[in-house]
Amino acid sequence: MERDPVLFAWASSPRRHAAALALAVGLGGPLALFVLLCLRDLISVLTRSSPDFLPFLRIALPLPGHHGHEAPILFPGWSLPPTELPLIALTSLAAAALLLAALGAAVAYLCFSVQARATARLRARATEAILASPPGAR
Repeated sequence: MERDPVLFAWASSPRRHAAALALAVGLGGPLALFVLLCLRDLISVLTRSSPDFLPFLRIALPLPGHHGHEAPILFPGWSLPPTELPLIALTSLAAAALLLAALGAAVAYLCFSVQARATARLRARATEAILASPPGAR
């Protein structure tokens, strides 16, 4: 029997472990990045100096040697008036929070099912060991 509890739990259900990790990193990472971009755009509304249109979810890559607006733009985003941007950003934050909660529930379900499988496997191994032992050792 495996002596390391982490390896024992992994061997009990490797697919569910991999699925939980893939969900948490694969969907949780981009959602967290989306939340950070929304917060950045909300802060830009507060610190704006002109009443012009502001980019929402614009992604630019500032490289050394490029100044100001010369940075390469990876995603142009959408130009929104400063009055609409906070509403859209806050709505996006609320939607992202709900999606992160649903993602957390799915990962928790996978983790608890892995725990149940590991416990059942441990119980089965202990029962087999007890039944395989000689009558005097029981």
